[in-house]
Amino acid sequence: MNTTNSYIDYYESSLLFHGLLTNIMWTRLEALLLGKSKEASATCWNAIVDECVRLSRIYDKFDQVSELYAVNHRAAEAPYPVGDELWSILTACREHHRLTEGYFDVALGKFKAISFDEEHRTVSFKTDQVEIDLGAYGKGYALERIRQLLIAHGFTSALINFGNSSVLGLGTHPYGHCWAVGIENPYDVRQRLDVVELRDRAMSTSGNMPAHPKHIIDPHTQVYNEEHRLVSVKAFSAVDTEVLSTVLMVLPEDRLDRVLSRYVIDGYKIYDL
Repeated sequence: MNTTNSYIDYYESSLLFHGLLTNIMWTRLEALLLGKSKEASATCWNAIVDECVRLSRIYDKFDQVSELYAVNHRAAEAPYPVGDELWSILTACREHHRLTEGYFDVALGKFKAISFDEEHRTVSFKTDQVEIDLGAYGKGYALERIRQLLIAHGFTSALINFGNSSVLGLGTHPYGHCWAVGIENPYDVRQRLDVVELRDRAMSTSGNMPAHPKHIIDPHTQVYNEEHRLVSVKAFSAVDTEVLSTVLMVLPEDRLDRVLSRYVIDGYKIYDL
């Protein structure tokens, strides 16, 4: 297990474990685990770290040893065989592409140039200009895997936070009826835009930041969204929140109700800053 950037604290009086992974999936991961001994909590945290490292080696497009890196660099030359998990992820992304009428596109507008061979489980690109980027999917998928680990280790109360943008609240805060998660204005960190209550729910927030003023593209027009805007989505499925928070940044209003009717969510908010 890679623990070089993993840090932990434990507070005996409240049975609270705090884990921090400073560099994973190009962000940081924080976990608050409640109700277990230090040893039991550390065991679960180590499993979470192991799982995040494992997933990075599957779909971190920048990691030269990852499976997705190999797909991106070889699928234009010949059909490339992928493992069961990456196949499942990519075909799920294909389904979200369909459900969102093409507005969820992990190939930045070139998803239709990806061919899937169901029989041989290979992926091929019709042009060498295609690259798959799972940045709008990977943290949501990781949160779902972490949820399974928490339950398997007997935790009923935990907060998992990927860089303040992808958050999972399991159970409740020890002194409340939920986990209260704040959303800050990236253009004025003194301003809190909202507080979202999570109880066995996930939340994803996407948008433009001062350091990244245009990183979400409309797959249909190939134009980057440059608005000062955030979108937050709350639902049981961490994957769905991740997908929709990105889609709602560029989805035309006349398609909004139709696309959202295909998902089960608690709600969403758009913040024009």
